[in-house]
Formats: sequence, structure tokens, C-alpha cells
Amino acid sequence: MTISERSEGLRPESERPRVAVIGGGLAGLATAVAAADSGWAPLVLEKRPYLGGRAFSFVDRETGVEIDNGQHVFLGACTEYIAFLKRVGAWGNVRIQPRLDMPVIRNGKVSNLRWSRRVPRSLGLLPSLLGYRHLRFPDKLRVAYGMLKIRALRRDRDGATLDSQTFDGWLRRHGQNDATIQSLWNLIVLPALNDDISVVSADAGVMLFQTALLGGSDAAAIGYSQVALTKLAGEAAARYLEARGGRVRTSTEVAGLEIEDSCVRSVVTTAGERFSCDAAVLAIPHFAIGDVLANGLSAREPFSSASRLESAPIVGVHIWYDRPVMKDVFVAVLDSPVQWVFNVDRMHSPSPSSRALTKRPPPLEGGGVGAGEIRIPPPLTGGDPPGFAARPASPIPPPHRGEGANSIPSPHGGEGQGGALSLSKGEGPAQHVVISLSGAWKWAQMTREELRDVFVPEMARVFPAARDAKVTRFISVKQVQATFRSVPGTAALRPGAATPVRNLFLAGDWVATGWPSTMESAVRSGNQAARLLAGLKPRRVTETGEPGAGSP
Repeated sequence: MTISERSEGLRPESERPRVAVIGGGLAGLATAVAAADSGWAPLVLEKRPYLGGRAFSFVDRETGVEIDNGQHVFLGACTEYIAFLKRVGAWGNVRIQPRLDMPVIRNGKVSNLRWSRRVPRSLGLLPSLLGYRHLRFPDKLRVAYGMLKIRALRRDRDGATLDSQTFDGWLRRHGQNDATIQSLWNLIVLPALNDDISVVSADAGVMLFQTALLGGSDAAAIGYSQVALTKLAGEAAARYLEARGGRVRTSTEVAGLEIEDSCVRSVVTTAGERFSCDAAVLAIPHFAIGDVLANGLSAREPFSSASRLESAPIVGVHIWYDRPVMKDVFVAVLDSPVQWVFNVDRMHSPSPSSRALTKRPPPLEGGGVGAGEIRIPPPLTGGDPPGFAARPASPIPPPHRGEGANSIPSPHGGEGQGGALSLSKGEGPAQHVVISLSGAWKWAQMTREELRDVFVPEMARVFPAARDAKVTRFISVKQVQATFRSVPGTAALRPGAATPVRNLFLAGDWVATGWPSTMESAVRSGNQAARLLAGLKPRRVTETGEPGAGSP
């Protein structure tokens, strides 16, 4: 018995049921952490050499600087994600606003959307709305009316009707116009749902506003990591699991499951290893199910419905300047392709708990594209959403449903005018900013040079201090299938955690959690799977003959 087992009152691993968690993203880690606390011995199997799924960091080869794959923020309403960070000891590495405070720029004019505690709980946005400089007074009244109509809705009763229509259509039938939709409603929907308001479902839009913007000052507050993402959740969760008898295996790709008598008996890797288990959890993206399950099983419900979910891409544009160009931690921009821009240097504070990684992830290259241009393919195991990632302001029409929504051509690389400029060794950038572009079909097909030609001049237009600043480094990070799309009809495709296989469960942001594709949804799905595990109470697996190589 290990020290941790004695101190935590856990049974030795040999006496605890084993659960194989396939995928080391937030959903898989949340499953494993909750399962370990309820008496299981979890084994996390992740294909990539690092944990965190779609919320990870990597080392830029040219500068040696560790950067996040994209900008990830969360809201105070993300209660289970927050509880997960606290449980694994990562809460000290995040910062969250005491209340919502969001600066919005249009043509040089700044107006803040702030939460007020001087009014009833669900009306806290009203005072700043009345002073919002980007809407005329009659349009402010329209927004207030729309908020009241949303507040009165009951999703438990009207969810199916809401999921059959777009949020844009619902808003226009309730008094909204182009001005209110583009200057306020879409400003919130774009970063939260990773799709334009014209195509997201009314159910997803209503859920967002009821939960966050009408949920009180704590619910609407914006939080972010002060450390590189791999350290924040992945490393903290791995330490937590290993201290409680769990195991984590990275660089381990799962080839399939061995199922007998409608029960999973073992997990097999592409390297030929076999891990016997009492239960298994598929914590992988919806589009990867067919790569793990046999065809006959993946064609059955609920797997077949989940495979019909659509995906949307995100592009992160990282710019290093030789001097500061912005003061705020983040800024939303109207009437500009620079929809949201984040000040990385302000976000990653040099507090003792966030100065260095205990284990830095490997450098990440572009995989066939030019230096400074990174294209991240969809993971087969692991992977979680980027949270409320920022979006471009101007609506970019996504492809028609079923016509290339999940396919992005590889961009062309190469240096040249507008390309990346390397930093000298040991030289630190004066300011590192990130522009995050979601629903980014248009941007994902551009080369790095083309993106530079758009966003460097636009940053100089929005931020006067950038006009005389020198760009010392410019890279783009493209995530092909970053999140599932919350288009009408999506709710019916999202499965629960249970499957026809008695001891096989599902976890992932795409599972039916009541939340869109966010870090909160990923953690909620893991907790759902762990609750089903807790009620399974399996017999301990007994081996017949010699266990396969790598068996726990």
C-alpha cells in the first residue's frame, strides 16, 4: 500500500475496479479524477505526448517561448470547471473578475459592459447597457425588452421548439434589429458559441444568456489562466491521479476495445498493448468514435447520431511587438476583423506559482506548412474545446450544412514579405497579443502572410500605439475541428453518457450536458460518466492466462 493510499483511505489498486479512460483532455481528466475519488483505479490513455486535449500549450521553436494553442477563457457560471480546478490544486493559477467588465471599441470609442450590484440579480447589466455608447437609446430599449423575454423562457418546456430555429430569427421576432444584433447580441454569441448568430440555435443562445448574462455578477465574470495551459489542468490532474493510485499514459494511441457479452473487457493500443478493465470511458471527440469502435457498434445509436455533429474551426493569431500596444487584459472590437484581442503578458502574471512549467511540452511544428504557421489536426483521443474563444466581428458565412464544414485545405507556407520575423536569442518581446478567430473557415484558408497583411494593419488602426511598433514575431495556429456547432437540431444528436455496452460510457463536450462546446461542458460530461461508474459496482476483473503487455 502506498503512502497516498494510507493517507486517503483508499484500497490498494489490486483491490479496486479498473476503468480505462480513453482521452486525456478535460473530459477524460475530469472523469478520471472523479472516478478515483469514488474508489476506482483509473488509467488515462492519451494519444498525444501531453494532456489537456484542445486546451494545451507548446514551445515555439524559433523563440523558445511557450504559448497556448488558442485563447481560452471561462465564466463564473462554469461551476463544475471551477470545482475541477480547485479539486486538482490548479485554482491558484487562474484569475477571475469580481464581476463582468468588458471593454468594447468601435472606431476609437471605448464603452464598457459592466455588471452592477446595485440592481436585482438578473438585471445587473442594465445600468451599463443604458450608458453603452455603441447603441442608440431606442435600440437599448430593444435589447432590454429582448433580455426580459429571454428571462421569462423555460428551456425545460420550450427547448425543442427553440432548438428548431436560429437565435437570430428568434431575436428578430422579439423586437431586435441589425444594430442590436451586431453591436451586442452577436458580440456575446460569437465568442461563446463559436458560430455566427445567424446559424446557432435559439436554444443555445437562450441558454447562454440565461446562464451567464442574466445569472448574476459571479456568473458573468470572465476568468483566465495565468500559466500556460498544459500546466494548468493537465499536469495538475496527472499529479492528483498519481497520488491516488491512478495512472496516466501519454503517447499511447488506442486501436480498439475488446467486448465480450456486451461488456468491455480490455483496451488495445496500436502498439499491441492490452489493458484489462472493469469499465471504459470514451472521452474522445465525436468524430473519432469510429476510429475506436468496430463498425457494427459505431453504426448503432447513440454513436451514429453523435457522428453527425458538425465542427467549426478556430484560428489563433499571435503577434509579438517590440513595445506595448494595448493596456487592457482583453478588448472586444466592433466593425473589425479583430473581434477579440488578448494581452498575454497581462494574463500570464509572474506570480511564484506561474513562473515556470514543471514539465514543458515539446515544440510543435507546422506539419508541412511554413515556419510560423501551425495547423493542428483533429485528435483521435483526448481533446476538449477552447472555451469561450474569441471571434471575428464581421459575420463570416460558414459553409452550408454538410458541405465541407469539417474540411479545411492545408494552407501554403513559405517565408517572404509579411512573414515571420524571429527574435534574437534571449530577447524577450515587449508585448505578446493574441487575436482569436472562431468559426474561421475564411481565415483558416489564408496563409500566414495573408493573415499578417490583414491583422497587422488592422491592429494599428484599432490601437494607435501599434502604428510605430515593430512586429518581431507573427505566427498563426489553426485548429481544424475545434468545437462542435450548436446549429438547429444539434440537441437531438447529443447523446447521454450511457451506451448499449453496459460498462462503456461517453464523455466529451459534445455529450448532452445542457452546455455548448466549452470547457465547462467537457468537465460536466466527465462528472456524468463518473456518476454512472459509481453506480456500476462491477466485479473485479480476473485474468485468464497471462495478461497482455502493459496490463495494469
